[in-house]
Amino acid sequence: MQSIMQKQLNNSAIYEGVVTHCRLKPVLHSFQYKVFMMFIDLSEVEKIFKDYNKILGEEGSQLFTNQRANYLPLMWDHYNHRQQPFRFASEFDKQVAGPSGKFQFNRRGVFADINAGLVKNYKIRAGMDDPSELVRVYGFAASKALATRSLLTHLEKHKVNNKALMFRSVKNNVDMTDYDEFIHPYFEGKGAVFVHKGMHRSLRMVFDATEEQAFMGALFTTNLMMKRLAVGFSFFHAGALVESMWFAGNKLNFIKKTLDPRKKPELLEMVNNPNKAIKDYKTAIDQLKASGYGDVVRFAQGTGLQITTPEDIGFDRFYFNLRGIDTFFKNHFGVSSNGQVEKVFRWFDRITWDRVFTAAKLHTFLQVLDSPKLKGVPNTLVIKPGDTIGQIYAKASKAAQFTNDAFGGQNWEQVANRIRTPWVKQLAQTTLRPGSRGYMQLLLFAPDWTISNVRIIAKSLPGFESDPQTRRLYQYYFARAALTYAVAGSALNYMFSGHSILENTDPTRIDLGNGEVLTFSKQLMEPFHWITAPQSTGLKKIGSLPRTVIEVLTNKDYLTTKYSPNMTRKDDSAIEKGLAIGGHVGKRFLPIWLQQASASVEQGLLKEGLSLDLAADTSVDFVLGQLGHPRYKGPRYTQYKTKGLVRSPYETLF
Repeated sequence: MQSIMQKQLNNSAIYEGVVTHCRLKPVLHSFQYKVFMMFIDLSEVEKIFKDYNKILGEEGSQLFTNQRANYLPLMWDHYNHRQQPFRFASEFDKQVAGPSGKFQFNRRGVFADINAGLVKNYKIRAGMDDPSELVRVYGFAASKALATRSLLTHLEKHKVNNKALMFRSVKNNVDMTDYDEFIHPYFEGKGAVFVHKGMHRSLRMVFDATEEQAFMGALFTTNLMMKRLAVGFSFFHAGALVESMWFAGNKLNFIKKTLDPRKKPELLEMVNNPNKAIKDYKTAIDQLKASGYGDVVRFAQGTGLQITTPEDIGFDRFYFNLRGIDTFFKNHFGVSSNGQVEKVFRWFDRITWDRVFTAAKLHTFLQVLDSPKLKGVPNTLVIKPGDTIGQIYAKASKAAQFTNDAFGGQNWEQVANRIRTPWVKQLAQTTLRPGSRGYMQLLLFAPDWTISNVRIIAKSLPGFESDPQTRRLYQYYFARAALTYAVAGSALNYMFSGHSILENTDPTRIDLGNGEVLTFSKQLMEPFHWITAPQSTGLKKIGSLPRTVIEVLTNKDYLTTKYSPNMTRKDDSAIEKGLAIGGHVGKRFLPIWLQQASASVEQGLLKEGLSLDLAADTSVDFVLGQLGHPRYKGPRYTQYKTKGLVRSPYETLF
């Protein structure tokens, strides 16, 4: 082991070394990779942060003026993730530090000791009492701050037609009509900042403020909680991701390995050990390493592959509010889950996002770059010996784009900036920037998934994708999905209803033979639903909160362009109406599978009372809801002419 930090400190150090392993039986196997470990002497923690201050503070790069105040939002459990850290730090200064003790009119005092926050009833976030974690978080925050400064410096120094892309103040010798003021909390108190109009929307995509006003923040949070609870305690997303894995051409052995709870997530192993190679794609990985890309995961992210949790999921905000709800019930009613509810949610999230989502996207990305042929057709996106860095990056970017569309989790900046039509690009840059995406989630239940599902089918057509090789990837996905539906969907339809799927009132769904239908694949069928029934599909895709509000205002059990029963009746008393409306609203906060199961129980009890059929129906709703395929009432009318294809195909077609 070699210390790389002991020059400044006596004991604390970052130790760098190599781990090796060799096994002779039952088969010869060995590996070797670099590791580093932090060894921190608790008596030297203060000195470590003082050294940080020398490097990054007023004596060094001048990233901050007070070393502790700059990492406060990351430390405290009271920090709400929908609030800008700048605002939290300002409020913390007022409540804890207060005015300067030396000069009362000074802007703020200095927060010198963490106990000052504890005295004011601030609670340290779990894990932040670990000195090594503090050092890690502080270093990560400093690296992001340096990256931000580097971006701003580049914008100020880089010139186009002898004009800088950004000014810190109005310039008398420059035509300011070409510039817009760029307002952001980062520049608060630092004077006006102006950026070139051509850069303004692109800069917003990566440097936008996401803090909301109190009212809009409450709406966004309520909508998020309703959505997350609706798909919570289930494999709703995981089931859809497994479908996409099959449609994208992933092998059954890989799908089985991904779902095996005994296997450690492969991505986690690659993050911990960049030298680990996935045997299935050895050719592509070897070519990447030969070109200098040793860390495959970082390379994939650099080309636009999003293998972090989709923004729709809202991890931080959801768990922050979940803990707040638990605290509320504990303080007012003496009831608490003691974090057990959060543990269950995190268990489902680990399977869905840490295991299935990340592994599926990384494997699909590498598969595109590794496979010499796609269904017998040469794959021009495969990485070959002799490819330049530019060629490798171009191929990988297309593979990342296809993978993001297949599994969701979009790189919104990349999506907007790849649009070539000027007015569409401006619309996308305005709609998809961070400050606007909360409104998108009010408009649509899951905008990321909806846009991805439409793109993965639409881009198989020439009018939506100009590059023939990239288009072939989408066509392969669509063909595999359609063939799966034609075979498996038809088999299920015959099993339940005894007739062809083409004879269904709605051929995009499985007829269960009892007046109910089942959506076979949301990923495959959603684009067709938008084309064939845009109004009803749009109503179904509205965000959770707006949909519930509209249902209450219109007194409907559910939104549809056809008939929907009323929640209340005219002769109901005020108490009965209140209970009906309150129960309906409360039901919208329950998981989908529980909503379906409770509806089955209610109808069954009214019909026959307790029975084996009721137990069976409830069990079926539970299983189907868990897998993301709930049952619905079948449509009474059809707008499809597929029945004629079975009875008299010639007359139907001609």
